[in-house]
Amino acid sequence: MYRIFTGICLVLQWFIILISGRRIEGLNRIIKGYLEYYTHVIGYLFLTTDIRPSIKPPSIAIFEKKLYYDRDTV
Repeated sequence: MYRIFTGICLVLQWFIILISGRRIEGLNRIIKGYLEYYTHVIGYLFLTTDIRPSIKPPSIAIFEKKLYYDRDTV
């Protein structure tokens, strides 16, 4: 169900970008959430991890982690 809804949002977002040249943030969050969840689950499906994913999509912060050298140093 989530996959079908995301596909509809992806096609709708594509048309909006094609016509107006802008993205809608709400659609971006839906698509991003699905891709993060799919990345989380696919590791288990292809047997690259033993950790079983939960039913609900977890909060995954792939690009939001700060590296050590990003901190302000004086």
